[in-house]
Amino acid sequence: MPCQCTSDETCCPNGDSFVCCVSEVTQCVVEAMGGLYPSRCCPKWTVGCQVGSVGCCDPARPWQRLIGPSDLKTNNTVVPDKDNKPRAAPSELVYALFVTGLNKILNALTMTTDGKRTSTQPVTGAAAEWYARWYGQGTPLFPFDGKRLSFHFVDAANNSAQTVLYTIDAQTGSSSSKALVSEIGTSITGYPVGMQWLQDYDRMLFSTLSDDVYTYYTVSVVTGVASKLGAVQRNSTQGEADPSYYAGYFSGSGLDGKSIYRLGYRQVTTQQSFGFFNSSLGKDGGTIFTPMQPPPSSYDLYSFDRLAATEVYYSLAPSTTGDNSFAVFKWNLTMPMTLVAQLTNAHPPVLNGLGTLGYVGTAVSPYTYIAIVMSQTSYGQKWSISSIDLSNNKHETNQFDPEFSMPSGCGISGIGLTLIV
Repeated sequence: MPCQCTSDETCCPNGDSFVCCVSEVTQCVVEAMGGLYPSRCCPKWTVGCQVGSVGCCDPARPWQRLIGPSDLKTNNTVVPDKDNKPRAAPSELVYALFVTGLNKILNALTMTTDGKRTSTQPVTGAAAEWYARWYGQGTPLFPFDGKRLSFHFVDAANNSAQTVLYTIDAQTGSSSSKALVSEIGTSITGYPVGMQWLQDYDRMLFSTLSDDVYTYYTVSVVTGVASKLGAVQRNSTQGEADPSYYAGYFSGSGLDGKSIYRLGYRQVTTQQSFGFFNSSLGKDGGTIFTPMQPPPSSYDLYSFDRLAATEVYYSLAPSTTGDNSFAVFKWNLTMPMTLVAQLTNAHPPVLNGLGTLGYVGTAVSPYTYIAIVMSQTSYGQKWSISSIDLSNNKHETNQFDPEFSMPSGCGISGIGLTLIV
């Protein structure tokens, strides 16, 4: 059958037929011999795999997995523990970006840590024009800049080699863009596979992959000038046996600014050998893999947030018991993993009972840990926010008020937490 895709799509062979992949967003993953999944269009920041609900895995952050029997247990309502309510001060605001499905809109939300929405603004300008080419599909989580109250991300403009920096005002939704250039004035090229805000250095970190080399840059969001931080070579012959194979798909970075962390699986395509990967961008380079066991009665760690100015990490971990609500753990490689809180009715998004599909958002300050999650109710999934007072670990989970949802569905694209000053 001849390809009948449009000019902004790529034809992906699927037996005697084809599927059409949106060129700006996705890549064709051809059906593997004897594989469980047909040919499919995976987001460019993920890789094709043989596990999960759709067969597309994010090496740096859980995005999808098959549902287990106990995952189907739900609570009919959100039940905050009112005796366990966080303190009122210091006051902090939560900023979030959401995509709203087939409406092809990005929205900037402002809310309190107990879920009360104070503002919802559609994103306008350059980022809105960029997202219109995504046809309502989900995005990776964009880094948040607490100093400027903005979200930043980089992308290859119009599917070209030129890399562009986008900035979205978290309060108003207005956005702008600028082409990235190096310190010597040359263009930055390559598709970005990892992004993070370096809160200790007031710069954005991102990585590109070309010819089996991950190149890392830090960029001034004011000038758009990018500085090369370092590079990591991966060994395609060894494939996933090489600890550096997915080094550019990072979960976070170290306090020194030159240690790149990935929390995830060594064998991403089969979701095996969970652990912590530390890629050094110093002159000796390389990646060290430390195998890790999940916390007791929990699935593998689901998120990674480093507390500013420290090497202390916070992670969500779905429970294997009860209603599978998330727990939050505090840890690093030199200290025991400790339970911070067992959250109430806090889950990842689930697609039509088939399995997890979509991100949750997390952030931590010296005072508060927050997670934007789904709560299961008798009326289906509802976006909620879980907050933990880190002075005493008291916590609660509340649905967004007013509720935030769209008939065509929505997904989170970014999250930030900042003090009210």
